[in-house]
Amino acid sequence: QRAVREYLLDVRPADNLLILKTPPGGAQALAAAVDSERLRGVAGTIGGDDTVLVITPSRAARTAVQQRLEAMLR
Repeated sequence: QRAVREYLLDVRPADNLLILKTPPGGAQALAAAVDSERLRGVAGTIGGDDTVLVITPSRAARTAVQQRLEAMLR
């Protein structure tokens, strides 16, 4: 939850994918945090410099993961 609050700037849904925007250099830390949480519905993540791609098996799973991440921001 700490990494989400520290690095997550924006969440953009795209079908069964989530694009997570971070400050420059923050994507690897956020991707590792998402992976370590073992959120149900996350098939995997790919972290670049300022973007994390979260892959889910379905739109329903993407919605659930998105809601969980957004709840961590509160």
